[in-house]
Amino acid sequence: MREERHSKVDMRRFAPALPGLFTFGNLVCGFFALLHAMGDRPYDAAWFIFLGAFLDALDGKVARKVKATSSIGIQLDSLADFITFGVAPVALMRAVGLFDLGDWKLAVGILYLFAGAYRLARFNVSAKLEGVTYYEGLPIPIAAVTVSSGILFINKVWPPIHGTGALA
Repeated sequence: MREERHSKVDMRRFAPALPGLFTFGNLVCGFFALLHAMGDRPYDAAWFIFLGAFLDALDGKVARKVKATSSIGIQLDSLADFITFGVAPVALMRAVGLFDLGDWKLAVGILYLFAGAYRLARFNVSAKLEGVTYYEGLPIPIAAVTVSSGILFINKVWPPIHGTGALA
């Protein structure tokens, strides 16, 4: 009888780790988005940003469902969000030719980066572990998905010519 009890895996033991898996999946998507934006397949970066947004939506839902919210989870989620939805979209914008280093339009990328970092920091300072039922301002995942959607749409409408960026 005792052997039977030890042979079965109690999934409830692993429940607190589930939200973290989604958060780290989001972080990995951001990393791959950066690699693709810096490489020769920048439009794939947009798809990794979408996948990161999907995983980001799941991590909070799963954390609340299994009652595994924590302060460290909030911080890790914001760090992953900053990479995937803050840094990666700016790298994508540069990869498709929205701006170059030394170009005045680089200020748009810097402003986007600043706004995303500020929004995430402000949320972390004001976040409660329970009971957040509304958003203030534009959530950074929605901003990143909007940027990525726009870039993919423009690429479809005005495809790149001879390997140059669609927006160059």
